[in-house]
Amino acid sequence: MIPQQYLRIKILNKGNEMVPVFCTPDRDLSLFSTLIREYEQAAQKQEKKGLLIDSIRMIESNCGDARLVRGICNLLDKRCIFVSTLRQNANKLSATRDIPNVDSKVIRRELYEESAKRQLALSIDKRNEIVQTVASRLEVDRDLLDELVWNDLDENLQLQSFSRLQPTDLIAWYNLAVVQTLLFNCTNLEFSLRGGANWKRVLRDVKKHGLMYNIRSQKSPRYISSENDKIVCSVEGPLNIIRMTEIYGTALAKLVPNILKSDDWSMQAWIVRKSFAVGNKVYDFRLTKNAAPIMSSPVYYLVPNTTGSDSVFDSSFEQKFATKFEQCQSGWMVAREPDPITLADGKVFIPDFLLERHGQRVYLEIVGFWTIDYLKRKIDKLTSIISGQENENCISCDIFIAINKEYLTSSIYKDVEPQLQRLRSLLRNDHLILYERGDVPLKQILSYLKLLDRELVVRLADAFSKDILLEVDRLIGTEDGKAEVGLTGVIPLFDLAARYNVPIETVHLALQRREPGDLNSTDSNKDGSLNYLLVGPHLIRKDKILELQASLLKVNTLRDANLVIDKLGIPQFHHIDLLSELGYDVIWRGIDANDACIKPHNDMT
Repeated sequence: MIPQQYLRIKILNKGNEMVPVFCTPDRDLSLFSTLIREYEQAAQKQEKKGLLIDSIRMIESNCGDARLVRGICNLLDKRCIFVSTLRQNANKLSATRDIPNVDSKVIRRELYEESAKRQLALSIDKRNEIVQTVASRLEVDRDLLDELVWNDLDENLQLQSFSRLQPTDLIAWYNLAVVQTLLFNCTNLEFSLRGGANWKRVLRDVKKHGLMYNIRSQKSPRYISSENDKIVCSVEGPLNIIRMTEIYGTALAKLVPNILKSDDWSMQAWIVRKSFAVGNKVYDFRLTKNAAPIMSSPVYYLVPNTTGSDSVFDSSFEQKFATKFEQCQSGWMVAREPDPITLADGKVFIPDFLLERHGQRVYLEIVGFWTIDYLKRKIDKLTSIISGQENENCISCDIFIAINKEYLTSSIYKDVEPQLQRLRSLLRNDHLILYERGDVPLKQILSYLKLLDRELVVRLADAFSKDILLEVDRLIGTEDGKAEVGLTGVIPLFDLAARYNVPIETVHLALQRREPGDLNSTDSNKDGSLNYLLVGPHLIRKDKILELQASLLKVNTLRDANLVIDKLGIPQFHHIDLLSELGYDVIWRGIDANDACIKPHNDMT
């Protein structure tokens, strides 16, 4: 974007339509080339910014269009790295002082304080006396102090490097910046796109930046996927929100490049401009791909990155939520931007996230920026979606709604309270989350997912217990099954769970149901013992247990016992549990496991 004061516009159609003044290679290529060359030469000479500004003023005078030149230079400045000349003079500083302790701000503060003590320096002699006193105190050379006192001012910064670009790329970047700057004062932006890949890429940006949007399709398919599909997206402008208008405006501006990359697009915006005659007035701004000037160029991604980050865009609260959720390792898969849900009236709803596990789906919609009208439209969509009557891919939609409560100011809370109450009545208990500072809390969501997990375990156990137990008996009792288990005689329950696509807790429950309340009793053998032993997420055949017991009689340290159990392929994390099941206690003599020993429960020595 470029500063508002450098924006050039034209008013058409009896003062109702606004058109920005774009640049073209035919008309403006010479000016853009001249400015790029001026920056290149200044970088080669390591000039101060003040000298560069003087050169630009000469070009500006010859051009006769100060707004255009300053707008272009504003973009070129973003491709420059300006540094303080303090580094160049570091060798002149006293070795007993660190550079940060003698920067320009410190020098000015010392000079002002010393001047206040001695009253104003109304003569050259008194000024020199004050400067010498401060120079001695800071242990800086007297002549150097005069240079450093204003060293950090903008015009005294030195142009260290300039990232060059082609004049045509700069023209494209300038035209793009003009559109972005114009949209900073819009009340609403409406754009249309054609092609599934195009709209998916743009809508990903809409949701990533938390913009308030409303989508409709020009036909009513259940799923928008064809390359011939066309959607119209209406995005609320910065002037329609109450707080954080600058942040929102920047987010809206970041959306524009992806719109321009589409094969077929058009946009319309309503721009508010001040005038001395009528005050604020709303103008109509329209632009289509066929009538647009050159604006498509990758140059806006090539600005020098001095932050050390590889990401061009700032992270959004959606990305923050996804990262936190994955770190919780709940077992649920989190997917961004699931398939859109198209309602019967052509409107489209795309939840921010889909949480899925074993066929269960829970959606999450994060409402960042919002207005009362936007919230009303969102609730109307949710009414249709939650009822399950308007869509096929979400018959019984289970959805969380997270709303940024920083907008619930006292002046508008009474107006929005009815909408929030209606939303609460539509959602299940605890499915409405109010968050702040861009951080969606996970507690309510994770608690609900755990409840679903418990219900799922029981439901799947009812469906698959018989099959799971038959499979266990086959692996334990038949020769073919034993061959599959292998020499170790260990059946990982994870393999059984994966075979039936169920949680491992379902396999545990199925085994418990074979002999309720006692995993170690069955009628499989005449003596009432199990053909296997359940230890953590493993089943161990009885014959291997007998071999293991015989081997453990020959060892008495935990270290040797671990070596014996390792042969079964059981992770050390479960070794203590296995020893306990076999009737052994672990005697610790310190924190070092190598010093621990094992003894049978009935061994009192």
